[in-house]
Amino acid sequence: TFVQVNMVDPEVGAVTLPTDYEVEYPAGPEVQAMNDNCRACHSPSMVLVQPPLSQADWGKIVHKMIDVYKAPIDPADLPKIMTYLGSLPSAPAR
Repeated sequence: TFVQVNMVDPEVGAVTLPTDYEVEYPAGPEVQAMNDNCRACHSPSMVLVQPPLSQADWGKIVHKMIDVYKAPIDPADLPKIMTYLGSLPSAPAR
């Protein structure tokens, strides 16, 4: 069972996360780490609707989830999550 989470982002104010939990992460390397960790707080749509991001940008977002929102991410799964996110379409190098 999932619970809708409303958060306050210090940069943008209140954030209501998507609740379309029937959406699945596309198959990819380490997808199970995404399901085990990220779905605890939001649906896959929160990730899948993002514009193309670089690995460095994803790293900032994941660490923000951990540091600011206290996401219960298993530290052993962090490299796996980064591997999955790195397999998504990426932004051009800046």
